[in-house]
Amino acid sequence: MNEHTLAVLQFGELIESIAGSAQSENGAELIRSLRPSAAPAIINERRALWSDLIAIRNRPMDFPPMHVENLDALLRQVAPVGAILDGSDLVSVRTMLEAVARVQQFLLKRECQEYGRLQAVAAPLDPCESLHSRLAFSLDADGTVLDNASPKLRELRSRTILLEARIQRHLEAMVRTQNLDPTLQDHFVTVRSGRFVIPVKKDAKGNLPGIVHDLSNSGQTLFVEPQETVAWGNDLAQTRLEERDEVRRILASLCDDLRARLPQIRENRRILAELDAAAAIARWAGANDCDLPVFGRELRLETARHPLLQLQFRKEGAGRQVVPLNLVLPQGAKCLAITGSNTGGKTVALKTIGLVCLMAQCGLPVSVGPGSVFPVYDHILADIGDEQSIQANLSTYSAHISNITKIFRESATGRSLILLDELGGGTDPVEGGAIACGILSALAKSGSLTICTTHLALVKNYVHSRGDMVNAAVRF
Repeated sequence: MNEHTLAVLQFGELIESIAGSAQSENGAELIRSLRPSAAPAIINERRALWSDLIAIRNRPMDFPPMHVENLDALLRQVAPVGAILDGSDLVSVRTMLEAVARVQQFLLKRECQEYGRLQAVAAPLDPCESLHSRLAFSLDADGTVLDNASPKLRELRSRTILLEARIQRHLEAMVRTQNLDPTLQDHFVTVRSGRFVIPVKKDAKGNLPGIVHDLSNSGQTLFVEPQETVAWGNDLAQTRLEERDEVRRILASLCDDLRARLPQIRENRRILAELDAAAAIARWAGANDCDLPVFGRELRLETARHPLLQLQFRKEGAGRQVVPLNLVLPQGAKCLAITGSNTGGKTVALKTIGLVCLMAQCGLPVSVGPGSVFPVYDHILADIGDEQSIQANLSTYSAHISNITKIFRESATGRSLILLDELGGGTDPVEGGAIACGILSALAKSGSLTICTTHLALVKNYVHSRGDMVNAAVRF
């Protein structure tokens, strides 16, 4: 579809509002990538899954939560042989596998068996049970490697606790010794650079043999590890190094298991994103009173509402309601000209028609009532708003004519919906009106449906004189 049309009809804003209902970054990005299609097969494939999720939402059961982190960077990082992830990164993988298991469990319900497209999309999900079990057994919620991850790690950590307690007790006994009072700056035990130390007056350092590990900000206190605990401190440092190496070995082993399952993990990530996007669309549809579109040959709209206007009024909370739009065209009509006073809603009507048609051709639920029918257009093209461009040295009128020229080129093939705001405006009314009539005449020959707004009597009279064109009006 024409990117200019998507911009002037605020399609990007609509998609962003739907993406805001997603629970994962991957699901939101999938929604943001949606674009209208002119291929019925693509539209129907999308809406089949969305239809299943909307149906589930309308039943007394909730689709499992899909709060899953974006693992793309982690999966790229762990892919090379020998790469090691942090424990917190591996917990993110574990959380994703738990989401997979929840979805699989949910789809085993008898009520879910009837949703064929949902079952087909979710069928390749693999919870990787052996990998998940290892991750659950080895890692705490914050990614800390648990003592039980290996017998050696449990032994090393037990030894660390014993050594720390021994050193702590010995130093606490020292600081309570009265004959050290003249030497000590204070009576407590602390840690500097991983070594247990006691505070010693700078000018009394010679009274306590040991290793200085730090100096206070004032420079008057030295933090000394007494000589009699240095050997224990060395043992503690060595044990901690061995613990570090064992933790790294465990993480490396877990990453090896993860690497062996990367194809399944990536497929899980893709499917979860698709399911999250579908669930988000279903939530958005429910919150905004939208239904999946029905397709046919002729455009017919019943109680159509501009979805972004609905959202704006809801946020304002002042009780304002969107005035719905009904549109039924006579058979064979090639053009609808909407007239009426300023602030009557002509441009809103034009934008509503364009945006709900774009939504329909995405397969998205649309803010229309029962009985609405949407054709599948090859092109949806719009010229709306002030198109003046200083950079291109174009006046408002010239910019509109330039854009309409592009519309002629793009609508030359296939069936198009063309939306033109204030056709013939921005210049002399007589000249602008004559050009506008010529444009409508040429577009009618192309087989397109043109909907325009105008203030010009010349255009209204011309449309009235044509059997294949019709006038409509909005009130103040």
